[in-house]
Amino acid sequence: MVNPGNETLGSVQDLATNPQTGKIAYVVISQGGLFGIGSSYTSVPWNAFEAASDGSFLILDTTRAVLEVAPQGRGDQFTKAGQFDAESQKVNAYWRAHVKIAADK
Repeated sequence: MVNPGNETLGSVQDLATNPQTGKIAYVVISQGGLFGIGSSYTSVPWNAFEAASDGSFLILDTTRAVLEVAPQGRGDQFTKAGQFDAESQKVNAYWRAHVKIAADK
């Protein structure tokens, strides 16, 4: 995953689906660490991304600094059971302030 300046921002670790709709809601990005040890995990709304023209990678219009201070999560799950809506509100509020998401484009 890169930004428009082709700077690598991290790797796609997982996709989180909305439990009510079953649609992809978030991309979980892994940064740092080695083989998953010491990595940090950040969830970004799916609709904040664009696909590269050849479809080979995702583009997120942000910087490493913005990504590094974004709300962090766990690598093995987006949120605890029953807390999807609360976690979504927190994550969405952060990213609305820092990137254009599809609804804003």
